[in-house]
Amino acid sequence: MKIKKYLGKLRRRIVILNTLFLLKRLSRKSKLVFAIPPCAGDTLFSCAFFKELERQENCNYKLVIYKKYKYIVEGFGIKNAHYYSSELGVSNFLYSKRAKEYIKDKIGTTFLIPYLWFFYEKEKYNKDMDVLTFIKKEVYKLKNDNPKIEYVKIKETKPKIDITKKYVILLPYSFSAYIPEDILKTIADKLKEKGYLCYSNVCKGQKEIPGTIRFDYSMNDLAIASRYANAIIGVRTGGMDYIVSYAKRIFAIYDNDIDKHVYNLDQWQTKCIIKEYLYNKRNETNSLITQVLNDFDK
Repeated sequence: MKIKKYLGKLRRRIVILNTLFLLKRLSRKSKLVFAIPPCAGDTLFSCAFFKELERQENCNYKLVIYKKYKYIVEGFGIKNAHYYSSELGVSNFLYSKRAKEYIKDKIGTTFLIPYLWFFYEKEKYNKDMDVLTFIKKEVYKLKNDNPKIEYVKIKETKPKIDITKKYVILLPYSFSAYIPEDILKTIADKLKEKGYLCYSNVCKGQKEIPGTIRFDYSMNDLAIASRYANAIIGVRTGGMDYIVSYAKRIFAIYDNDIDKHVYNLDQWQTKCIIKEYLYNKRNETNSLITQVLNDFDK
């Protein structure tokens, strides 16, 4: 057991060192924005003020980002990017004191990380800030009080849903949040009684909500479908950040108070009608479902 633990620590250290060597090499030629978390939502937040940062600094930054989210970077029209693989293991990097010290000493101001907890301990972080405000004020230090927020732009294609019908799209899964399946199943059952088709946005290996239609397409297809949907309803996920400038209405359910504040969808400042709710084990599930359905009917 001790050998296994030692080997695990050794692997993490190697990953951190490899990451630091990569960043040092890239920083010799460019200023960097390193979008650490391999999550769609955080990647979107990292890109939102990227062009505004370049305008303010009058220089080109290189975005260092997880290759899985290349489509997001391309949606923002960002050309100068380096894509790292999952093998880099950046989750180990996140909480490394050695990494923080190295960045401060060796890379310094040519390096920015738009992630809340990297340079701030949770208890010291200003909880009055949402993510975009944090990036604007603390990371990118933008001088413009109201900088332009960029959104994903996608190539229009034919919707994968019959847009002549009334329908909603459910988002049952999130990388970092969880709500019981029964909540969305009950909501879907009630909406079907009112004549709505209910789709579940899922990917390979995920199951749709029982009694709903599987929607297993790209994020761009989801964005196009959301433009014509009566609502997007589900657990708070990065997919909502991706479609927020396309959707008519989004009903987002959070599983904790901090995320409901820090990652609120209103910060995107779009025309989308946004309703946000909190689920936890102490809440009465039926009252949450009733609230969602009442808001849907308004």
